[in-house]
Amino acid sequence: MTLNRKQGFTLVELLVVIAIIAVLIGLLLPAVQQAREAARRAQCANNCKQMGLATLNFDSTYKVLPPSGLGWDPLKRPELGPPGGASWHQKVGTLTYLLPYMELDNLDTRIRVAKNVERFVFQGTHFPPFAYQPPHLNATTQWWATDDMWYAAGARVPAFTCPTQNLSELAPNTMFHMVNGPERPVSNTLWGAYFGSPDGAQLGKSNYSSNAGFIGRLPMPTTHPQWEKWEGPFTNRSRVRQPVSDGNSYTMAFGEHVGGLDEGLLGTGIIKMNWALAWVGAGGLPTAWGIARPTFNEAYDVIDPGHRWYRYGSEHPQVVNFSRIDGSVAAIEKGVRVLDWRNFTGMNDRANFDLGNQ
Repeated sequence: MTLNRKQGFTLVELLVVIAIIAVLIGLLLPAVQQAREAARRAQCANNCKQMGLATLNFDSTYKVLPPSGLGWDPLKRPELGPPGGASWHQKVGTLTYLLPYMELDNLDTRIRVAKNVERFVFQGTHFPPFAYQPPHLNATTQWWATDDMWYAAGARVPAFTCPTQNLSELAPNTMFHMVNGPERPVSNTLWGAYFGSPDGAQLGKSNYSSNAGFIGRLPMPTTHPQWEKWEGPFTNRSRVRQPVSDGNSYTMAFGEHVGGLDEGLLGTGIIKMNWALAWVGAGGLPTAWGIARPTFNEAYDVIDPGHRWYRYGSEHPQVVNFSRIDGSVAAIEKGVRVLDWRNFTGMNDRANFDLGNQ
């Protein structure tokens, strides 16, 4: 009599099969991760392109590029109260001007009054909303003290955030209105403000800043005349007409920005994310401090201090996405030569440059 027995895998054979599967997964996983990052980087580049095109649409409407933001009144009018007071500036940035051109009309309607679109440079006796001190008859409340505007500024806008970024959402403090212009003291290179925790965490984040050029707009060009040619198209209450003198395809408009790190206790080696940008107040950023080149682990607890709130940067491997004034996009290597980077960001230098692989 013959017995038919079903023969199964031996333990050794099963372990061999598992090992082969593990090897295949190990080979496939990096490729999947690279494909996902390529898709995220492409989406980020599309965000930059949309901001560039929205800027051109704004220019088509108003015949000037949008300003970096609304900072201090350059004329320092005594009617606006003590210098440095909140009524001297509306604290809104470039991205707020792009809302109606990026299919974000609902947010634009809720925050429009703070932008003073038609006259973002004060003219004559005209002052924008929220620029008067009580008991003036036109005195009213700033956007950050108005519930509907505050909640509008808290919206998470996918077009203003890079899909690769993880750091910004961890920041408890939110920077806004990083502008620079001729009204600042000579000793300062840029000016900003922030909402600390927990209020800062309620504002919608941004991973993009407009280009203020090498050091922005100098208060005294005669002090550093060699820097004047590297002024960018977006400075405090600027009214730049395009095409810019260097040409729209040779001048940076927007770039990626991760945020800032805080080194914490000295000597511990622990560096945590502490500063992020709010889209409502993400103004022009100087390019003098270059592009961040950090290295970090996934826990973000041992980080090379490359990311800072005053630097452009990204979490993409090797590159940072930028848009040009003409709406096109450049992916710039993080190790780009300093002079090439400076010439790309200036709008009056009339110099050639090489941005590496694009």
